[in-house]
Amino acid sequence: YNKPVLNQEETIGLIGSQDAGTSSLACGSNAAFVFDVSTGNIIADTDIGCTPAYTTLLPTNTWAILGQGNLSLVHTWSPDLSIVNMYGLGTPLASANVLISPDAKYAYYTLSSSDLLVQQDIGTMGIVGAYRVGDDPDEVNDQASSLAVTPDLKTMAVLNFASNEVDLLVDNTVLRQTKYLSY
Repeated sequence: YNKPVLNQEETIGLIGSQDAGTSSLACGSNAAFVFDVSTGNIIADTDIGCTPAYTTLLPTNTWAILGQGNLSLVHTWSPDLSIVNMYGLGTPLASANVLISPDAKYAYYTLSSSDLLVQQDIGTMGIVGAYRVGDDPDEVNDQASSLAVTPDLKTMAVLNFASNEVDLLVDNTVLRQTKYLSY
């Protein structure tokens, strides 16, 4: 599922390496290689998180790479530097994808080991939401594997690999307000 992804100008591309020993960082992290499209020559490499799988290009011309327990960002204008965010909520399947909000503020992806849909703030790299998917109560691991969103951006679909079910999620806000009574 690891594939090369080009920048907006289609002049350079990035591919993550899953080979052992391609990074100087601990935890089995790996490297991403940036290459010149016209020559195929590697022009930069940078440390990224463990086992890179899905790569996408953000509207801000930054690559986002989903790995095992991490989301890495590599800017096309400075490809030798990366931002790696490790999280402990679970791990995605290698086939998991990433959806980006239209304003490029949030990344959404699934964590199959914990049956979660995660919302991550790209600017701060903080996890701002984690939503349980699959069976309720959580009795079996449904392995949430991939996401899709409707064209009107109102419904998100999560495919659960093991249970062969689809969860549909809609934005919902519950407001609880304290009511003060005076006697």
